[in-house]
Amino acid sequence: MKLFGLQYDIIWEDKAANFEKIENLISQHADLPKGALLVLPEMYSSGFSMHPDRTRDSAKRESETFLSGLAERFGIWILGGLVPPSNSRQAENQAVAFNPDGRVVARYQKI
Repeated sequence: MKLFGLQYDIIWEDKAANFEKIENLISQHADLPKGALLVLPEMYSSGFSMHPDRTRDSAKRESETFLSGLAERFGIWILGGLVPPSNSRQAENQAVAFNPDGRVVARYQKI
C-alpha cells in the first residue's frame, strides 16, 4: 500500500472552501494509485478552532460524506480528523477512516 499525506493551508472554519481545495489538490496534483491511503490533517475541514458551533458537522455529517465520496471516487483509503455531530456543548475530535467503497472502517475518539 502506498501512503500519501496531504498538507495544505486550511481555510479557517470554512468547510465548503476546504472541501473544494482538497478535491482540487487531489484531482490536479496527486497520482493516487487505487488502494492507496491518503491521510488528511486533524480537523481537516475547519482547522483546529475552539468554536464547536462552527466546526461541528450537522446531522448530515458533511465532513464524513465528503471523505466517503472521495474514497469511492478515487478508489482509495482515506483518513481524516473531524468534529462529528453531537448534542453536547463540548465538541468531540475524531479520526475516521474510509475504505475504497466509501464505507467507514474505523473511528477513533480522541481523548
